[in-house]
Amino acid sequence: MTIRNIYNVSASESFVDFLAAHFLRQYSSAPDKLSQILFLLPNRRSCQSMADAFVRRQGTKPTILPRMVPIEDVEEDEVFLSGNIAVLDKIEPAVNPTERLLLFTRLIMQKPELGIKRISLAQAYSLAQNLAQFMDTIYNENLSFDNLQNIVPVEYAAHWQQTLQLLQIITEAWPEILQERGKIDSIVRRHQLLEAEMQLWQQQNPAYKIVIAGSTAPFPLLKKLVQTVLNLSGGEVYLYGLDKNLEDFAWESIDENHPQYELKELLDFLHISRNEITDIPALTSWREKFVSEVMRPAASSSEWRKLNDNPLPMSAFENISMLNCDDIRQEAKSIALIIRRTLEEKEKTAALVTMDRNLSRRVISELQKWGITADDSSGKPLNLSALGIYLRLICDYFEEKSLTSLIALLKHPFTSCGFKRSDFNMQVRRLEKLWREEKPLTEDLQNLLDDFKQRVQPLADIYVRPLANIKDVFATHIQVAERLADTDIKSGDKIIWRGDDGRVAGNFISDFLAECDNLGEIAMLDYSQFFNILLSQQNVRIRYGMHPRVKILGPIEARLTQYDVTIIGEVNEGIWPKAPNADMWLSRPMKKDFGLPQPERSVGLSAADFSHLLHAPKVYMTRSQKLDGAPTNKSRWWLRMETVLEANFSSGADKYAFIYTQPYTYWAKTLDYTGNYTPIEAPNPRPEVSRRPRRLSASNVEKLMRDPYTIYAKYILNLKPLKDLDCEKQASDYGSVVHKVLQRFNDRYNQQFPLTAKQELLSLGEEEFANSGISEELMTFWWPKFMKSVDWLVANEAGYRPDISVVHNETKGFVKFSAAAGDFEVEAIADRIDETKSGELNILDYKTGRARSIKEMENSYAPQLPIEGLIAQKGGFAGLNSKKVNSLQYWTFKNQKIATKQEQSETAIDNIEKVLKSLINEFDNPSRPYIVNSAGKSGYSDYEHLSRFLEWSVKDSSTDNSSDNNGEEANGD
Repeated sequence: MTIRNIYNVSASESFVDFLAAHFLRQYSSAPDKLSQILFLLPNRRSCQSMADAFVRRQGTKPTILPRMVPIEDVEEDEVFLSGNIAVLDKIEPAVNPTERLLLFTRLIMQKPELGIKRISLAQAYSLAQNLAQFMDTIYNENLSFDNLQNIVPVEYAAHWQQTLQLLQIITEAWPEILQERGKIDSIVRRHQLLEAEMQLWQQQNPAYKIVIAGSTAPFPLLKKLVQTVLNLSGGEVYLYGLDKNLEDFAWESIDENHPQYELKELLDFLHISRNEITDIPALTSWREKFVSEVMRPAASSSEWRKLNDNPLPMSAFENISMLNCDDIRQEAKSIALIIRRTLEEKEKTAALVTMDRNLSRRVISELQKWGITADDSSGKPLNLSALGIYLRLICDYFEEKSLTSLIALLKHPFTSCGFKRSDFNMQVRRLEKLWREEKPLTEDLQNLLDDFKQRVQPLADIYVRPLANIKDVFATHIQVAERLADTDIKSGDKIIWRGDDGRVAGNFISDFLAECDNLGEIAMLDYSQFFNILLSQQNVRIRYGMHPRVKILGPIEARLTQYDVTIIGEVNEGIWPKAPNADMWLSRPMKKDFGLPQPERSVGLSAADFSHLLHAPKVYMTRSQKLDGAPTNKSRWWLRMETVLEANFSSGADKYAFIYTQPYTYWAKTLDYTGNYTPIEAPNPRPEVSRRPRRLSASNVEKLMRDPYTIYAKYILNLKPLKDLDCEKQASDYGSVVHKVLQRFNDRYNQQFPLTAKQELLSLGEEEFANSGISEELMTFWWPKFMKSVDWLVANEAGYRPDISVVHNETKGFVKFSAAAGDFEVEAIADRIDETKSGELNILDYKTGRARSIKEMENSYAPQLPIEGLIAQKGGFAGLNSKKVNSLQYWTFKNQKIATKQEQSETAIDNIEKVLKSLINEFDNPSRPYIVNSAGKSGYSDYEHLSRFLEWSVKDSSTDNSSDNNGEEANGD
């Protein structure tokens, strides 16, 4: 027996296209009567898909569309279908969704039950969103909030008791707020309107046809709606993809993880058997049987063993391909190639369906290389658009108060401050260069900065307050953004409101300003993060210029329709399906006691989407084996497909190897291959001798010895590294402070070491650390380190100073050599030179980092102190009474003093003199190049990257793989 007005459309059909063709055939003699049919569809996307299907079927013919209403995400006034306006007077208006969220946020921030001293505005807003979703779920499941107090027994953890107290926002505060405002929740209004409409239909039995299509009726009210429509004389219900291949015992074992769970729930509610439903078309494809086996309930999986006896034919698997990719980059390239190849065939359509936004963004980028702009249903979050970044940069400037944030804002294409954009860019570049060179600003640049500060002053005045009204902050923020931006010459509007992101931002700003008074005052330190969250929840979709045959969709958008080629992307566990989220309000047992759906229900919904996608004419399943370097796990459904295939083909995996045999992964690997890679040669600059430096410091002599290219870039090309803006203090800054302290102390006590040395050094240290602008965080580490250094220094000086007559600080000197190209001078500034009472010199170098060994000094690998000793011997330090060097010493402040004996000092000085003469004569030879010697350099080099070291230093270029890697490395990947 079959029921006359409930039908099942085969999953192998495109649901909307099949229904459009079906109704166009029925009304071919009277197409105008189509307008009298009322279609009740699951969501807005399905309404659009159905309308497109009718237009596609009609081609260029004029088309009269039926009425279409989304019943699961409808606006409340759209639910009222019959035109009985009197009913509307009895139902209160709905609260605005933004208004509700902001009121929830305000209530949460006023609740001490959270057990947190302070909750940020962004955290409270996120909680409010979760609370609103929880509240809507309770309404949809037709549950009562009164039962909340009965589901948290005493034996549960204490935080569940706190959760219950917080949920009193729903049970107590929120109803009172709604009553004061004379409003109800929008979902309650929708339910009331639907109830009124169903009651009216039952009473009057409308003359027009009502069709429920594609809905699984996941909520009790929707199940009741389906039942009501079935009881109408003109009512029809069309299900999609009902599985009739499963045995009855397997059907009865279906749980919430199964794709047919919601359909089974609906049929149980209607007291209808699967066999009572008419299939259209009547034939069942082998693909449906295959998908049914893949999704078979776990309790009946033993049936797979029987596939060997009665295997599925090849037609069940043809046009299904599974691509195992190395990583997400290769996966995105493979998908782009599939789409590109599909578009080569006339009128063929392709769709990528994925829940991984990272993958979809990569595919979009790959397609743009061929000039293909895909229609992305999700769009781009507003905070990542040009306008969103601009608005966030304004917040960053006031939050960070740094030169980096200021330059970032000034460099944004929207910022012009009334100047011509090209002129403004030049000014900003000059400004940044002067700051990096630590030079004073010119008058015109100072005027530019003053003008900028005047434009942003209204927002600056608000940011200094601890609290401010959100509407004042938000409105001033937008006004400042307009004051900084340029104006469109043609329209007279600000350029920031042009384009798709400007349109979305304008709607968002208008809506938020209308409702933000509900939030009241906020802490200004919370504003930037809160504003970023608001922007991230607005999606920008391109309206024009998309390719008409390429779609990138989420599972919800892909329901009820099919494409010639469907790609299911990132079929890994955690994506297909996503792991159920833990409910922050109720635990699993609590949800069960309360009557809410279990978390596994989301897995069943994902399984239903996956099943429908597998029925497409041509299907590619793709996955990446690694994500961010970590191995991934195949989706449970991928594994099930492999299991079914193995059971079906008794002769082994080679029988179904065709499913994995696709060229796209190979093509993706070779897509960027450019042939054999030949590394460039290392630079070998040989400038004229006249351009080579004739004076070097001791530290630069070491660079000339170890890495000559540094001297070439620094003194011949005259390239100087620019300083970072707002750079953090480094270990070298600590050394500079210590040197200043010791210089001031030794200038003050250059002959006699005082008994109060420790107190003096600590006092000087406090002054220098305070003047250096070191943060409190660094002081936590650096001050104890300095105190230990002072203790060591005082103890060391106590035994050392009695033999010293005079201490000289920061003494400059030089030594001159005659060379082939003329005189050459080597200069040095000695940290400290001590004259001993016996008439000799001790040359000291302070080291807060690593010191050099005596062996390095003797062999001229550490030339600093030996050069200073040579200058002293030659009388190059003015003001010294002696020229005889007793020792060369490193003081490290780590309970260590490295000091040479007199004979070691003499050896080191003699050796460095020979090395210097040889080195100078060597580089006076015009054929001697300034090579890059990365292995010989000590520490970080500011100039190595200028030599493109990573390109020419690659050793192995004999294989294609190494060439591939070299290309990636050179491109910065």
